[in-house]
Amino acid sequence: VINMLGKQVEPRRFDFEQTNVFFPRVLGSICAEMDVDRLIHFSALGASASAPSKWLRTKHEGEVALMEEFPTATILKLATVVGPEEKFFNKMGEFAKMLPALPMIGLPSAKQQPVHCLDVAAAVQSVLMHQSTAGKTFALAGPKVYTNKQLYEYFFHTARRPNKAIPLPQAIQELIGASLEWLPKPALTRDMVRTLNADLIAPSDLPGLRDLGIDPTPMEEVTLPYIKRFRPPATGTIEEATKQPYSPQNQA
Repeated sequence: VINMLGKQVEPRRFDFEQTNVFFPRVLGSICAEMDVDRLIHFSALGASASAPSKWLRTKHEGEVALMEEFPTATILKLATVVGPEEKFFNKMGEFAKMLPALPMIGLPSAKQQPVHCLDVAAAVQSVLMHQSTAGKTFALAGPKVYTNKQLYEYFFHTARRPNKAIPLPQAIQELIGASLEWLPKPALTRDMVRTLNADLIAPSDLPGLRDLGIDPTPMEEVTLPYIKRFRPPATGTIEEATKQPYSPQNQA
């Protein structure tokens, strides 16, 4: 059984306590009663009892609740996930195309360690193949730590757009989140702001991808193909225009 439930937006019918704490406890109890062989639970880097956001705090509480009911569960704490359909750079790109200036959500100095989606899939496979991972917690993160400022700079450089990211005080960020969180599918909430103002990196005391036999993929190797679609017209290279073979030197 693999539990991936846990959106960063509180639905109107279910709050974070129900989805992130109550459900893992019930799931663990049912799996124990049904004598389930393996249970994998997705959590988040930065989740702790003292985390600044309700989402991160309840993710931590859910880890504790699950392990009380099913002590041999394996917990995978995720960094920000990158891949073709992710909501980090893609969301950044959509807003960069629409807005004359892009508010930087998260402190410029706050840190992230993006992980490739296929590395996460490989980690799940490795966990299921090795019984020794039962009862353990793994931090799934990429090979490099970036500040939020560096991630915005990387996006605008790769998208060949002027960097129009504007750092804002957290209070202003939360005001923006408050104005959007009442929408049916909000792009930002106050709690998401609090999450992104925290450091979302792998702690040194937890095993990670390499302990599962996986070499973490650098973010730069996998994000270019889908960030390219946010480039303005007439910014392609000669090689791109003439359909020459891919070359990082020509495409970056």
